Amino acid sequence: MVFSADRNKVIDLGTTPFYITGIMSGQGQSGAPSQRILPGQPLGTFYGPQFVGVCASTNCGPGPDGVSVGAANDPSRADDPKLGQQLFNHYTVDANGKLVLGPNPTATPGGNDFVILGNANPKYTLGLRTNGNIGKFDFSALINSQHGQKVLNETALVYATKSNAKNNKGFLASALTDGVGPLEPSIFSDRFIEDGSFWRLQNVTVGYTFDLPAFTGTARGTRVYLSGDNLLLSTSYTGYDPEVYTDAGLASRGIDYLHYPRARTFTGGFRVAF
Repeated sequence: MVFSADRNKVIDLGTTPFYITGIMSGQGQSGAPSQRILPGQPLGTFYGPQFVGVCASTNCGPGPDGVSVGAANDPSRADDPKLGQQLFNHYTVDANGKLVLGPNPTATPGGNDFVILGNANPKYTLGLRTNGNIGKFDFSALINSQHGQKVLNETALVYATKSNAKNNKGFLASALTDGVGPLEPSIFSDRFIEDGSFWRLQNVTVGYTFDLPAFTGTARGTRVYLSGDNLLLSTSYTGYDPEVYTDAGLASRGIDYLHYPRARTFTGGFRVAF
């Protein structure tokens, strides 16, 4: 068993308050950042607005749980977002310079509404390897896992929007039930940042060793085997694979955009001693 828990933290950026990175791609997102390099925070820190829900009426107000659920008969909400708009936490700065969550969400997040949304570094990784023999059979197995990291499902951000239909493009089936209006753009937020924890059965190999008589009359040791890679993946991540790498700028990590899933492969062979 191999266990590791690595930590990193940006100490100082001099006179620069932060660097933007995690540059996204795709329709509506090209060139937009999803991460910041910030003093006191680890590399791979996601930074953006916090999604709280979808406006459920022509006027919206905060519900008892803080999510805007609609207040259609309240004339004081005349300027609130319209039906189907995405809503995000809205922050202001108080007299002490601290961020304060406002009572009403916003449909157009910006400025103070952008906050830390987690980071792409696992809290710990765990690897398990075992092997053994039963008679002439031998076997080995490898399991690896990562836990606590965040992954930006940018594929969903770009394609899980019904507004793609305006451009004669398809969209993911998940957009049919998300309540977002058909004219709404795709907006980056923690709505698309998911838990990337996983367990992966990386490899299983089974072999059989026996003596193969040679033409000289002397028996030769022979082994045949079957090996499988990437046999099983257990994760709550809704994309193909949470173990991703997309080059998206300086020290970026944990961004999944059209990442091709790892192949499941099977290999067989034999070895003869001469």
